[in-house]
Amino acid sequence: GSDAVAVWYESALKKVYRDSKAPEAEIPAVEIAAARGESEAFQVVLVPRSDASGVRVCWQDFLGPGILRGEQGRWAWVDYVNVTHPRAPLARGGWTPDPLLPAEARDVKGGQVCPIWLTLNVPRDARPGLYRGAVQIESINRDPFSSGAGLPTVRIPIHLRVRAFELPAEPTLTTMARITRCPADGRDA
Repeated sequence: GSDAVAVWYESALKKVYRDSKAPEAEIPAVEIAAARGESEAFQVVLVPRSDASGVRVCWQDFLGPGILRGEQGRWAWVDYVNVTHPRAPLARGGWTPDPLLPAEARDVKGGQVCPIWLTLNVPRDARPGLYRGAVQIESINRDPFSSGAGLPTVRIPIHLRVRAFELPAEPTLTTMARITRCPADGRDA
């Protein structure tokens, strides 16, 4: 870790709020698993001590029984919307993580929680087994001769277990979604 930035990993299932805190235990690497033809998502959260400009993510290649190129990875910034009237039973009001913004370099505020959504696509022809790779978070505008202000380059190791089966190209499970309009007062009609 670095005193200039706190960094941790969260599941794609967890909402990372602006008041989220880093877990007590540090982990040496993000551990994920996916079938061939599957995409697996997770979040990396940064809290820089001071403002940083031009922050971006770069995927590195994964080495294992074969090579999975960094181009298989995608990323997006998690942004927030202000929920003034939570509707779900366990919903939380206030600034809530929801939209994913384009993967482009952006400025981040010191002391502010900045989640990044990462998705790794496993090719259908990937060989099963354990792969090791990383993402690198860097500030493209960082002055290497500065007195430590801004964001240092952070490398986050990722261990990917590619499973020994492939997801079907065409889903075989039929699903149904029902979308209804919620009345303005939030009660069911």
